[in-house]
Amino acid sequence: LDPDYYATEELPSLLQHWGLLQHSNSAPTFHIVANSWGTLLAQLYVLNATAQQKQGLASIVLSGPFSDSQSYIQAQWDPIHGNLGTLPDFLQHRIRAIELQKAYQSKEYNALNNIMTGYFTLRTQPPPDCWVDSETQANTEIYVAMQGPSEFTMKGVLANYNT
Repeated sequence: LDPDYYATEELPSLLQHWGLLQHSNSAPTFHIVANSWGTLLAQLYVLNATAQQKQGLASIVLSGPFSDSQSYIQAQWDPIHGNLGTLPDFLQHRIRAIELQKAYQSKEYNALNNIMTGYFTLRTQPPPDCWVDSETQANTEIYVAMQGPSEFTMKGVLANYNT
């Protein structure tokens, strides 16, 4: 689960497979649009790709960019602008207490996580079928390995990642 590998090996292989990377000056134009963790891969691709691999890249759009995991988490807890930092004090204290206990499977944690998802991740209620379908098929093992067991901190492979 190495982001550098996916950005420098897998993404170029996909672009090659789709015929977007050509070995001539007539490479087709393409755009990269990325969201969340995908923005990390897009940034790494642009920073590390060879000139030939970037040939034809017309633009890169980063939605909800993720560049530095610690800055991201600190910003989430910012008392003025952060999503979590603007919550009532008792909720912030409960989230931090659960984090210290590592009670990620508790009913309380799951309830808080579901509420936070409704406020900060998916604001459409009820969730559309495509969201429900993707959530039921999500590979949480990969998610936990990448981010860690919590939505509120970074503990996985990305814990100290900075592009």
